[in-house]
Amino acid sequence: MKCRCLANLKYATEKVSHQAFSHIDTVRRLDLRRTVSSHRHALDKEIEAWKGFGKALRKKDAEAFDSMMNACRMFASAGSMATRLILLEAMFMSILLNQEKALAEIKEKLDRLENQLNHL
Repeated sequence: MKCRCLANLKYATEKVSHQAFSHIDTVRRLDLRRTVSSHRHALDKEIEAWKGFGKALRKKDAEAFDSMMNACRMFASAGSMATRLILLEAMFMSILLNQEKALAEIKEKLDRLENQLNHL
């Protein structure tokens, strides 16, 4: 009997949790169905919602987090054209694109240094 009650409680908790997140996703989706300015507004609201996370980080980690959020802002126009219903998907792609650009720049510098060393 005790196991059955716990199973019912677990199911009820998961259902309520799913409904809460489903509502949040619906609100975020509605924000993205408008124009570029609406996307930027929704992005600013999402970044604002993550501020507490950033403040809880150590200084160096907080700087990296701010850099990630700046990447989201930098590619906001592209994110608005992605027509993705979930804002975080566009944010993740912006962060990944920024990381890819940084890696490509590092690789290019490394290749130049290797060429200089090979010509010595």
